[in-house]
Amino acid sequence: MEDGFWPLAAERLLRRGPWGAARFLDRRVGDTYCVPMRWDALFGDMDSQLAAAAALDLEAEVGELVRAEFALLGMADLLRGAVGADIGLTLRGGSHWRGTVSGAADDWVLLSCNLRSVLVPLAAVVAVDGELHRAAKRPGTVRHSLASVLRELARNRVVATVALDTVADDGPGRIRRGVVDSVGADYLVLAQTLDGPGRRHGNFAGHTTIALRAVVSLSSEFWSSE
Repeated sequence: MEDGFWPLAAERLLRRGPWGAARFLDRRVGDTYCVPMRWDALFGDMDSQLAAAAALDLEAEVGELVRAEFALLGMADLLRGAVGADIGLTLRGGSHWRGTVSGAADDWVLLSCNLRSVLVPLAAVVAVDGELHRAAKRPGTVRHSLASVLRELARNRVVATVALDTVADDGPGRIRRGVVDSVGADYLVLAQTLDGPGRRHGNFAGHTTIALRAVVSLSSEFWSSE
């Protein structure tokens, strides 16, 4: 075996990592070859390992924080962050609306569906089709409850179609149409109208008091929640 074999072998082993052997014995002549330690490679490898470990720790910590944050979010937070997004709502009783989220609060969401606005109590929402988790938002300092929005409709004498949560999905009492006359703590009074615009003489069909918990949706010609 040639004399240059062992130094060459040592050099090759050192290339495999900074912890390669530094001394090799030539069995034939008993000579010891010393190879300088590559300290820069050693420290570079240690830095890389520390950086990789730190990155893994940071990724795990961020993942835990994200999961903890999502655990505090409610449906209202998700819908507030979805303003401008197209979603579909499946409601109690099986009714379905699809439109653009134009407003949301703690207990309601407002959809723009073609030329109509649809106000939906969150308590009536069974499922939401669409991406909601990417931009969740906490409530602002000014909060509008469902009752306060309904009172605004009453002040503006809005003609609305109210869908109720009834046993029979297509029962005659499930849909009521009229002008929102007044709103109490847990009810609204609807001045029912026959076919035709507004509450006019000959078009009035009597008052109906509706429990707010029974309202599944309230739709009307386009209006804003602002």
